[in-house]
This record gives sequence, C-alpha cells and structure tokens, in this order.
Amino acid sequence: MPVQMTGSSIVTAGAFNARIITPSWLVGEGIVSLDSPGDGVEGELTFPASNPADTKMRFEIAGFRWEVSASRVFIGSDGPDSPADLVARLLDALPHTPIVAVGSNFDFRVERGDGDKLPLGLRLGRQPTPGLAEITESRATLAGVTGGGTACTIAVAARDNEILANANYHRPMQASDRRAVIESAKAAAAEFIADRRTAEETVADLLGGEGAA
Repeated sequence: MPVQMTGSSIVTAGAFNARIITPSWLVGEGIVSLDSPGDGVEGELTFPASNPADTKMRFEIAGFRWEVSASRVFIGSDGPDSPADLVARLLDALPHTPIVAVGSNFDFRVERGDGDKLPLGLRLGRQPTPGLAEITESRATLAGVTGGGTACTIAVAARDNEILANANYHRPMQASDRRAVIESAKAAAAEFIADRRTAEETVADLLGGEGAA
C-alpha cells in the first residue's frame, strides 16, 4: 500500500504576542498575499483571555492553517507545501522576538489489510494475556538523529485498518545574538523540503509502504 502524506507544518517556538499575529496584520505586513479569490480567511477563531499570555488565535489564510499562542506559531497544511517562506517573512517582521527552536512536522497514513504485517513489533487484535485480551491500538516511538545531526522523533500508531506516523525534526537555536538567532531560525525553516524527503523515505521504509504520495 502507498504511504500518503496527510499533513505538514513548521512550528516556531519562542515568545509571541498572539494578539498581534492576525490575518489583517499578516496581509498588511506583506507576509501573506491574497492573490486569488480563494485566498481569503476561513474559520478564524479567537480565544481572548483575561491574561494576554493565554490568548490563542486559529485561522486559515491562503491555503495554510495558523495556530498562534504566546509560546509558538504553527503554520501547516493538509499537503506537502512548504510554509518556510511564511516563517521567514514573519521573523523578519518580528526581529526582536526570542526564538528557541524550529521544528518541521510531517503526518503520514497507510491503509492496513487483513493479515498485513505490523511494523516495529506492534501488536493488534486478540491476545493470549487475560489482562489485555484485545489490543485495539498499538504505538511506538523512535528518537534519534539524522545523518546531518538533526534531532528526529518518529511516532507510529497502528489501528485496525490503518497505520499513522508523525515525523518531527527539531532544531534548537544556539546563537546568543538576537539577529543571529532570527537568521538561524529562518535557515532551520528552510530545511523543510530536505526534511520532507527524509521523512518520506524513512516512514516508507519503516511502514513497508511504496513511498509517500
């Protein structure tokens, strides 16, 4: 069965003012361009809080979902498209924002048929142990580093008719100078395409699929 990519994102961790990063601000700052009629804002949800640090924003604009809180900005979609340019423009507009890490994330799914072998020693179905007579979901997590030294975590969950996987590539910011941190964060976001290729190959190998589609 082919492995399908069902979502991808870049998460930038730091200290943000969630009340600033709104659709109108993103357009006004030139971070997001509304070039076609279908590029409008959809499903904007605002969660104002008595404590500004607890405010959260969620919206979709120009094909990407945004989730903004005081500690992180998530930019993602249901496909493989890279949000790296959006991250770079956001950081250029907020050059004094403390950034602590940038992560690329990729979600995958492969269908399971009856009798298909489960990866990573996972187990499902009826079991000989009375204390756990049937396993309906089985999980495994692999953590390590890529050949280039990037921290990587791959989480796999097997269910009755599908196997799901998430691959995360985590890059902490090491520089002490604020400008250098911003440039390092932009460079980390720019690794999205390379991370995607690595994730596709690794997950297809782990799940025994035919490569991500």
